[in-house]
Amino acid sequence: MQRLAAVLWCATLALATGAAPGEVVWTSAVRDARSGNCCTIAAGKVPGAVAVAGYTKGVETTGWDVIQVETAASASPADAGYAAGLLEGSSTQARIYAASQNFAATFFKGTNRSVANDCVLSFVDAQWAWLQEQARVPCSQRANATECRYWDNVLASVEQARGVYDGYVAAAPAGQHLSWQEVYQLANGGDLEDLLRAFPDSECHQARQLAGERGPLWKRALALARGASPPEWRALRGPDMPESVRRGMSCSGFVRLVPEAPRAERGLLGAPRGSAVHAGSAGFAGSAGFAGSAGFAGSAAAEVLTGHTTFNDYQFMLRVFKVYTMRLPGARAETTSFSARPGDLHSKDDWYALTSNLTVIETSLTVFDRAIYKALRPGTVPCWIRVSVANRLAGTAEEWAGVFAAHASGTHNNDWIATDYNAALRGDAASVSWRVNEMPGLLVSWDATPALRADGILYSVNIPNDTRIFRLSGYNRTGFNFTEDPRARIFRRDGPGVRSQWDLRQLMISNNYKTDPISAGHPCNAISARCDLPPSGGAKHSPYAFGGIDAKVIGVANLTAPGGPVATVQSSPTHETQPVFDFAQWDNVPQAGMPQRWPFAFQVISPDREAGRLLD
Repeated sequence: MQRLAAVLWCATLALATGAAPGEVVWTSAVRDARSGNCCTIAAGKVPGAVAVAGYTKGVETTGWDVIQVETAASASPADAGYAAGLLEGSSTQARIYAASQNFAATFFKGTNRSVANDCVLSFVDAQWAWLQEQARVPCSQRANATECRYWDNVLASVEQARGVYDGYVAAAPAGQHLSWQEVYQLANGGDLEDLLRAFPDSECHQARQLAGERGPLWKRALALARGASPPEWRALRGPDMPESVRRGMSCSGFVRLVPEAPRAERGLLGAPRGSAVHAGSAGFAGSAGFAGSAGFAGSAAAEVLTGHTTFNDYQFMLRVFKVYTMRLPGARAETTSFSARPGDLHSKDDWYALTSNLTVIETSLTVFDRAIYKALRPGTVPCWIRVSVANRLAGTAEEWAGVFAAHASGTHNNDWIATDYNAALRGDAASVSWRVNEMPGLLVSWDATPALRADGILYSVNIPNDTRIFRLSGYNRTGFNFTEDPRARIFRRDGPGVRSQWDLRQLMISNNYKTDPISAGHPCNAISARCDLPPSGGAKHSPYAFGGIDAKVIGVANLTAPGGPVATVQSSPTHETQPVFDFAQWDNVPQAGMPQRWPFAFQVISPDREAGRLLD
């Protein structure tokens, strides 16, 4: 990394790794006094810095570390991105190292590697080279100002990734060295999951053996990609779904328009007045749910609510909540708040709350027909950068869909929902929510407002809504159904009764698999899955360490708070009506850097607005 020397000689490097839980440790990225180059790391909040970062360790006590990074408006996109990454990489070095150990133990189990195979790396390297080339073209050579702003924001993300690595190297103690690939694959993790399926080790080995073949290794490997779904994936869903398939069914997402004012007894954070923020109730009973009107047409919403529960292997429960304030060219949302993991520069969950008054969520989609991976090309922008750029540049849900679609990669394919709270509160008949479905070679977006207005809810359960994506991906040959999925049925039953953040919290952590007839005794068939638990009532299920690992909710008052979005979040497998998860029963699961027990309650996280006053 070209800038690394400027970091290493700085004598005032301040590390947060020794801080006590709950203590905020501030660092600043400052220009070199002699050369003016960006950047070196200094302790505390330094006036005139290129960026400042406040890092709070809390995984052991709350389930979340928290980092807030803010960059100066006067900084170039490259310097702003690099400085932000530099501070995050140095502050969270210990967490990044632990996350890398869990990542490698999961994705490269049974190999002697800590990174992907040569075919994947050749694709990632080619994509990275293309990104750097495209992002560094001067604005004077761009077609228009819109294109210039787009690539300036891509450049900021590229430099942020470089900064994270340099910051990590500067802070890493002896014995914790990581290569560039080991650190970057954390940020690129969602895209990498598709690349690992596109370039399996067996086919990569064959590609290397193709004597006389020309072209890059990734291209030779893609030529070997076979079509059709594996036999065990055909016509299987619900209780009979194999573990290998269910692990791809990651997350539950939900949007609610409330047609009348929230109940008077609800406070700002959606909890009953007089209750502690972390208090909980018994949860949903799993029968009729709340009573309430289903939807409304053409009128202003009294409340808009967005919720999301991440499903993942429990070795990925090392979490960091992040707040980025980056004053970049064309940014409609200067501040992005999101749940993430160490080394991630996007949510990956995904759940975002933006100061443009948009929320963005997704649930992942699986490529069942591997033949479509032949459409992959490195001359594209990976998903983690596209979502970051769209979050900053878009002022409406429709704009978000358009920016995100540019240079689509066909990796980390998802069902996205972007919701414009401004449009909902105005009562707009269109463009309140837009959906995006993506697969290799095809991205489809549409206005989902008619469905939201008609039903009062939108939900996302890892199944494409668009029929073209449904067929192309191979879902049509697996038995999946967007309306009959157990979580879809629970959302339709209980979702219309959600009228406040408190209600939404309870829905997003709900799991009553022993009593809910829709769950049918299967602990995975719930809004917050607990696949580690045994089945009930004769259901077939072999427990494994996978399920809902968090919940994030936000309503109008908290999204539009003057200081920036106020997030209500929980990090742990749901324990409202189920036992607390304990790694003691799963000592074979990678768990570097994580506590043993996960009894954590909801937390309320808001930005510290004092930081930015020092920058310009």
